[in-house]
Formats: sequence, structure tokens, C-alpha cells
Amino acid sequence: MNNLEYYILTENRLEYFDRNTYRNNIILENLSNVNNVSMLKNFIILTSDQGLDLYDLNTKKITKNILKDELNYNAILTEDNSIKLGSINGMYEFSYNDLIFFNNKTELEIPKKKKNYSLYFAFSILLLILVLFIALSFDKYRKVKVLLLKKDEDLNKKIVTFIKLNITDVSVTLLCEEFNLSVNELYNVLGNKKPGEIIRKERLKIVKKMRRQKASEEIISKASGFSISYLKKI
Repeated sequence: MNNLEYYILTENRLEYFDRNTYRNNIILENLSNVNNVSMLKNFIILTSDQGLDLYDLNTKKITKNILKDELNYNAILTEDNSIKLGSINGMYEFSYNDLIFFNNKTELEIPKKKKNYSLYFAFSILLLILVLFIALSFDKYRKVKVLLLKKDEDLNKKIVTFIKLNITDVSVTLLCEEFNLSVNELYNVLGNKKPGEIIRKERLKIVKKMRRQKASEEIISKASGFSISYLKKI
């Protein structure tokens, strides 16, 4: 560790800070009851109330609890090739070769990089917004469609009522003028029913009813809108 590089120990993590580049990295996280940090060559040495941990800068390997004892705060002395630690049970001394031995005896444990969930969270939010937008758009489209259908049904009833009330002289042209519709719009409103066919059926109802009443062809013609010549054919 030179004068421009620092290893900083907080309550629960170990950080690296480089004053040359102002780069700050988190080396270890979720530590508990730590009290000292020191360095011997390539090893960062952490002491805590639970014991001694090593972090190998070369391999990024963590070796935990190579010594299980309650180590004291600030009771650490690093020399050229060894380190001395004070505990509630006395003093311990480890050489650099001791640390290498303990480090090699344990399985490799590389600290897991903290996953960046912000991207997943942002993507999830965007996906949720998209789903909500599609759902709202579909719901709005469905409501508009229902309203249009209801409007067409109401207009359909009005057109049929108008035909019945004006059966003697009603025509497709008159219906378009009365309801301000084009011929295509009139057919769309009436759906599968053609306006001419509706007019004809309503007139036939009148003809059948009046013939049962023994009315004359002239009266039936005036009441239904059919010509006398057409009445003779039916």
C-alpha cells in the first residue's frame, strides 16, 4: 500500500481508494464486527471479534477464519515478513509463509459481484408501462366500439321507426337526407339489412293486414305506397 493507495475499513465493508485516479472500489461487503485492517505483501488482513480473514490481491481469493478468536481493536503490528495480533487470549504471530499456507489450504472463494438490478428494474418498469398502455388502449378501443355499436343500434331503430311512419313515400334517398348519411353509411348502420328490403317488408305487412280487412286496392295502394299494378302482381 503506497501513499496514494488506501484500503478503508468501515463497519461492514472493505474499500479500495486510489488518489491517482480517484477510483473507488468495494472489495468486500457484508462484514461483521470488524476492527482492524492491515496489509502484508499481497495479503489484506482483516481482524474481527470472530477471528482472522485474508484477502489475496493476486487471486481475489477470500480465506475466512484462519484464526478463530476474539481479536482486539488496534492490536495489530505488521513487519516486513510477519504480522502480530493481539486477542483476549494473548498474542499471535504469523509469518508471510504461514499466510500462504493457510491461503492454499482453503478452497477458492471469490467474492460475488453485486448484480446490477437497476437495469432489470428499469426494464421491468418499462415492460409494465407498455402492458398497462396496451391494456388501457384495448379497453378504450373496446369501450369506443361498444359506444359506436350502441349508437348504430339506436340509429338503426330510429331509421326503422321513420320508415314505418313514412311508409307511403319513404325511399333510400329520403332516408339519407333525413339522417344525413351517405348510401354506404346507411347500409353500414342497418348492417345485413338492406333499406329497400326493410321498406318492402313493412309495406307487405300493411298489404296483408288490409287485405284481411277486405280493403280495396286503391286504399291499400295509398296506405302502403305500392302502386296498384304492383299490388296485382302480389
